[in-house]
Amino acid sequence: MKAVLLLAFAATAFANDSAMEILQRTAKAYRQSGQTEFNVTIQKVENGGGKVSEGPAVLRPGFDQIDQHVQSAAIAREERYIYQGKPVAIVIVRVMRDEWPEGTLPGAQFAMYRIDQKTFKVYKVSTYAGGTTEIVFYGGEPPTPGMKGEGVSMIGMEAPDFTLSDPSGRTVRLRDLRGKVVVVDFWATWCGPCHMVAPIMDQLAGQYDGKVKVTKVDVDANQRTAMRFNVRSIPSILFFKDGRHVDTLVGAYPKTVFDQKIEQHLP
Repeated sequence: MKAVLLLAFAATAFANDSAMEILQRTAKAYRQSGQTEFNVTIQKVENGGGKVSEGPAVLRPGFDQIDQHVQSAAIAREERYIYQGKPVAIVIVRVMRDEWPEGTLPGAQFAMYRIDQKTFKVYKVSTYAGGTTEIVFYGGEPPTPGMKGEGVSMIGMEAPDFTLSDPSGRTVRLRDLRGKVVVVDFWATWCGPCHMVAPIMDQLAGQYDGKVKVTKVDVDANQRTAMRFNVRSIPSILFFKDGRHVDTLVGAYPKTVFDQKIEQHLP
Protein backbone atom coordinates (compact mmCIF):
# COMPACT_ATOMS: atom_id res chain seq x y z
CA MET A 1 0.00 0.00 0.00
CA LYS A 2 1.49 3.31 -0.93
CA ALA A 3 0.42 6.84 -0.13
CA VAL A 4 -2.33 7.61 2.38
CA LEU A 5 -4.63 9.71 0.25
CA LEU A 6 -7.14 12.41 1.09
CA LEU A 7 -9.63 14.18 -1.13
CA ALA A 8 -7.72 16.42 -3.53
CA PHE A 9 -9.03 19.62 -5.01
CA ALA A 10 -7.78 21.96 -7.71
CA ALA A 11 -4.61 23.88 -6.95
CA THR A 12 -5.40 27.53 -6.48
CA ALA A 13 -3.59 29.15 -3.56
CA PHE A 14 -0.17 28.02 -4.77
CA ALA A 15 -0.75 28.42 -8.49
CA ASN A 16 1.92 31.14 -8.67
CA ASP A 17 4.45 29.42 -6.40
CA SER A 18 6.90 26.78 -7.57
CA ALA A 19 7.61 23.72 -5.45
CA MET A 20 11.09 25.06 -4.65
CA GLU A 21 9.63 28.37 -3.48
CA ILE A 22 7.35 26.47 -1.10
CA LEU A 23 10.30 24.47 0.25
CA GLN A 24 12.29 27.69 0.71
CA ARG A 25 9.44 29.35 2.61
CA THR A 26 9.06 26.21 4.74
CA ALA A 27 12.78 26.20 5.57
CA LYS A 28 12.57 29.89 6.50
CA ALA A 29 9.58 29.26 8.80
CA TYR A 30 11.46 26.55 10.68
CA ARG A 31 14.63 28.62 10.96
CA GLN A 32 12.56 31.39 12.50
CA SER A 33 10.81 29.00 14.91
CA GLY A 34 14.08 27.46 16.07
CA GLN A 35 12.43 24.07 16.60
CA THR A 36 14.59 21.14 15.48
CA GLU A 37 13.25 18.16 17.48
CA PHE A 38 9.74 16.78 17.16
CA ASN A 39 7.60 14.17 18.84
CA VAL A 40 6.25 12.03 16.02
CA THR A 41 4.34 8.88 15.27
CA ILE A 42 5.98 6.65 12.66
CA GLN A 43 3.95 4.17 10.64
CA LYS A 44 5.81 1.72 8.41
CA VAL A 45 4.00 -0.21 5.68
CA GLU A 46 5.84 -3.18 4.15
CA ASN A 47 5.11 -5.93 1.62
CA GLY A 48 2.30 -4.05 -0.12
CA GLY A 49 0.39 -3.51 3.12
CA GLY A 50 0.94 -7.05 4.41
CA LYS A 51 2.92 -5.77 7.40
CA VAL A 52 2.08 -2.54 9.22
CA SER A 53 3.85 -1.25 12.33
CA GLU A 54 3.50 1.97 14.31
CA GLY A 55 5.25 3.65 17.20
CA PRO A 56 6.33 6.98 18.75
CA ALA A 57 9.74 8.58 18.30
CA VAL A 58 11.67 11.83 18.56
CA LEU A 59 13.18 13.02 15.27
CA ARG A 60 15.39 15.81 13.96
CA PRO A 61 14.15 15.96 10.34
CA GLY A 62 16.07 19.08 9.32
CA PHE A 63 13.05 21.04 8.10
CA ASP A 64 15.14 24.22 8.36
CA GLN A 65 17.11 22.78 5.43
CA ILE A 66 14.21 21.17 3.58
CA ASP A 67 15.16 23.13 0.46
CA GLN A 68 18.71 21.70 0.34
CA HIS A 69 20.03 18.70 -1.67
CA VAL A 70 16.92 18.73 -3.88
CA GLN A 71 17.25 16.96 -7.22
CA SER A 72 13.66 17.65 -8.25
CA ALA A 73 10.53 19.04 -6.63
CA ALA A 74 6.96 19.25 -7.89
CA ILE A 75 3.58 20.21 -6.46
CA ALA A 76 1.52 17.02 -6.46
CA ARG A 77 -1.80 18.55 -5.41
CA GLU A 78 -3.63 20.51 -2.72
CA GLU A 79 -5.95 18.87 -0.24
CA ARG A 80 -7.27 19.06 3.30
CA TYR A 81 -5.63 17.55 6.37
CA ILE A 82 -7.01 16.95 9.86
CA TYR A 83 -5.09 19.01 12.44
CA GLN A 84 -6.35 19.38 16.02
CA GLY A 85 -9.67 17.95 14.87
CA LYS A 86 -10.19 20.45 12.04
CA PRO A 87 -9.49 20.27 8.29
CA VAL A 88 -6.74 22.66 7.16
CA ALA A 89 -5.60 23.48 3.63
CA ILE A 90 -2.26 21.93 2.71
CA VAL A 91 -0.07 21.50 -0.37
CA ILE A 92 1.76 18.23 -1.14
CA VAL A 93 5.27 18.58 -2.53
CA ARG A 94 7.01 15.57 -4.08
CA VAL A 95 10.78 15.69 -3.58
CA MET A 96 13.75 13.66 -4.80
CA ARG A 97 17.16 14.30 -3.20
CA ASP A 98 20.81 13.60 -3.86
CA GLU A 99 21.33 13.42 -0.09
CA TRP A 100 18.72 12.56 2.54
CA PRO A 101 18.64 13.74 6.18
CA GLU A 102 20.07 11.42 8.81
CA GLY A 103 17.51 8.83 9.92
CA THR A 104 15.62 8.76 6.60
CA LEU A 105 14.24 5.38 5.49
CA PRO A 106 17.17 3.48 3.88
CA GLY A 107 17.01 3.38 0.09
CA ALA A 108 14.64 6.37 -0.07
CA GLN A 109 13.58 7.17 -3.62
CA PHE A 110 11.29 10.16 -3.02
CA ALA A 111 9.19 11.78 -0.29
CA MET A 112 5.84 13.55 -0.17
CA TYR A 113 5.69 16.53 2.23
CA ARG A 114 2.28 17.76 3.42
CA ILE A 115 2.77 21.46 4.19
CA ASP A 116 0.32 23.98 5.65
CA GLN A 117 -0.56 26.63 3.06
CA LYS A 118 -0.58 29.46 5.62
CA THR A 119 2.04 28.59 8.24
CA PHE A 120 4.32 26.31 6.18
CA LYS A 121 4.23 23.79 8.99
CA VAL A 122 5.00 20.21 7.92
CA TYR A 123 2.30 17.85 9.15
CA LYS A 124 3.28 14.61 7.50
CA VAL A 125 6.11 13.10 5.44
CA SER A 126 5.65 9.90 3.41
CA THR A 127 8.92 8.36 2.21
CA TYR A 128 9.01 5.59 -0.39
CA ALA A 129 11.76 2.99 -0.78
CA GLY A 130 10.97 -0.02 -2.94
CA GLY A 131 8.27 -2.09 -1.23
CA THR A 132 8.36 -0.06 1.99
CA THR A 133 6.59 3.18 2.84
CA GLU A 134 7.37 5.15 6.00
CA ILE A 135 4.79 7.71 7.12
CA VAL A 136 5.81 10.21 9.81
CA PHE A 137 3.14 12.33 11.50
CA TYR A 138 4.28 15.66 12.95
CA GLY A 139 2.35 18.36 14.76
CA GLY A 140 3.11 17.72 18.43
CA GLU A 141 4.77 20.05 20.92
CA PRO A 142 8.58 20.19 21.10
CA PRO A 143 9.89 17.31 23.28
CA THR A 144 11.18 18.00 26.75
CA PRO A 145 14.73 16.85 27.60
CA GLY A 146 14.93 13.07 27.90
CA MET A 147 11.49 12.55 26.38
CA LYS A 148 11.15 9.52 24.13
CA GLY A 149 7.94 10.38 22.37
CA GLU A 150 5.47 9.67 25.18
CA GLY A 151 2.02 11.03 24.55
CA VAL A 152 2.19 10.92 20.77
CA SER A 153 0.34 7.60 20.46
CA MET A 154 -2.57 6.49 22.65
CA ILE A 155 -2.08 2.81 21.82
CA GLY A 156 -2.23 0.72 24.99
CA MET A 157 -3.97 3.45 26.99
CA GLU A 158 -7.42 3.34 28.56
CA ALA A 159 -9.72 5.11 26.12
CA PRO A 160 -12.11 7.87 27.27
CA ASP A 161 -15.76 7.04 26.68
CA PHE A 162 -17.31 8.56 23.56
CA THR A 163 -20.31 8.19 21.24
CA LEU A 164 -20.16 6.19 18.01
CA SER A 165 -22.52 5.22 15.21
CA ASP A 166 -22.85 1.68 13.83
CA PRO A 167 -23.37 1.03 10.09
CA SER A 168 -27.16 1.23 10.54
CA GLY A 169 -26.83 4.70 12.12
CA ARG A 170 -27.65 3.55 15.65
CA THR A 171 -25.77 5.45 18.37
CA VAL A 172 -23.69 3.47 20.87
CA ARG A 173 -21.07 4.28 23.51
CA LEU A 174 -17.63 2.72 23.78
CA ARG A 175 -18.17 1.75 27.42
CA ASP A 176 -21.16 -0.38 26.40
CA LEU A 177 -19.02 -2.49 24.06
CA ARG A 178 -16.58 -4.02 26.53
CA GLY A 179 -15.90 -7.67 25.77
CA LYS A 180 -15.81 -7.04 22.02
CA VAL A 181 -13.18 -5.79 19.64
CA VAL A 182 -14.38 -2.37 18.49
CA VAL A 183 -13.36 -0.96 15.10
CA VAL A 184 -13.84 2.80 14.76
CA ASP A 185 -13.64 4.38 11.31
CA PHE A 186 -12.82 8.12 11.54
CA TRP A 187 -14.06 9.62 8.27
CA ALA A 188 -15.58 12.68 6.57
CA THR A 189 -18.00 13.22 3.70
CA TRP A 190 -15.36 15.12 1.70
CA CYS A 191 -12.75 12.35 1.99
CA GLY A 192 -12.55 10.22 -1.17
CA PRO A 193 -10.56 7.30 0.32
CA CYS A 194 -13.04 7.18 3.21
CA HIS A 195 -15.73 6.20 0.71
CA MET A 196 -13.41 3.46 -0.56
CA VAL A 197 -13.10 2.05 2.96
CA ALA A 198 -16.84 2.26 3.78
CA PRO A 199 -17.90 -0.93 1.92
CA ILE A 200 -15.02 -2.82 3.56
CA MET A 201 -16.30 -1.72 6.97
CA ASP A 202 -19.76 -3.03 6.04
CA GLN A 203 -18.24 -6.37 5.04
CA LEU A 204 -16.31 -6.61 8.31
CA ALA A 205 -19.45 -5.84 10.31
CA GLY A 206 -21.23 -8.81 8.73
CA GLN A 207 -18.28 -11.17 8.78
CA TYR A 208 -17.47 -10.64 12.46
CA ASP A 209 -21.02 -10.09 13.73
CA GLY A 210 -21.20 -10.92 17.42
CA LYS A 211 -17.43 -10.71 17.92
CA VAL A 212 -16.54 -7.29 16.56
CA LYS A 213 -18.45 -4.01 16.62
CA VAL A 214 -17.75 -1.83 13.59
CA THR A 215 -18.55 1.85 14.12
CA LYS A 216 -17.75 5.23 12.60
CA VAL A 217 -17.04 8.82 13.71
CA ASP A 218 -17.52 11.83 11.43
CA VAL A 219 -14.52 14.05 12.22
CA ASP A 220 -16.33 17.22 11.15
CA ALA A 221 -19.16 16.58 13.63
CA ASN A 222 -16.87 15.18 16.36
CA GLN A 223 -13.74 17.32 16.31
CA ARG A 224 -13.00 16.87 20.02
CA THR A 225 -13.09 13.09 19.71
CA ALA A 226 -10.72 13.24 16.73
CA MET A 227 -8.34 15.43 18.76
CA ARG A 228 -8.46 13.05 21.73
CA PHE A 229 -7.18 10.22 19.61
CA ASN A 230 -4.65 12.30 17.67
CA VAL A 231 -6.44 11.70 14.35
CA ARG A 232 -4.58 13.79 11.79
CA SER A 233 -5.25 11.97 8.54
CA ILE A 234 -8.33 10.13 7.36
CA PRO A 235 -9.52 7.51 6.99
CA SER A 236 -8.07 6.49 10.36
CA ILE A 237 -9.31 3.16 11.67
CA LEU A 238 -8.78 2.65 15.40
CA PHE A 239 -9.10 -0.69 17.18
CA PHE A 240 -10.25 -1.00 20.81
CA LYS A 241 -10.40 -3.98 23.14
CA ASP A 242 -11.71 -4.00 26.71
CA GLY A 243 -11.79 -0.21 26.72
CA ARG A 244 -8.21 0.23 25.53
CA HIS A 245 -6.90 1.61 22.25
CA VAL A 246 -4.86 -1.31 20.89
CA ASP A 247 -4.11 -0.53 17.24
CA THR A 248 -4.49 1.98 14.37
CA LEU A 249 -4.46 1.91 10.59
CA VAL A 250 -4.28 5.14 8.61
CA GLY A 251 -5.38 4.98 5.00
CA ALA A 252 -7.38 2.92 2.51
CA TYR A 253 -6.01 -0.62 2.79
CA PRO A 254 -7.20 -3.88 1.22
CA LYS A 255 -9.71 -5.86 3.30
CA THR A 256 -7.07 -8.50 4.10
CA VAL A 257 -5.10 -5.94 6.12
CA PHE A 258 -8.15 -5.16 8.29
CA ASP A 259 -8.83 -8.89 8.68
CA GLN A 260 -5.29 -9.43 9.96
CA LYS A 261 -5.60 -6.63 12.50
CA ILE A 262 -8.93 -7.91 13.80
CA GLU A 263 -7.69 -11.50 14.09
CA GLN A 264 -4.71 -10.27 16.13
CA HIS A 265 -7.04 -8.91 18.80
CA LEU A 266 -9.77 -11.55 18.90
CA PRO A 267 -9.65 -13.92 21.90
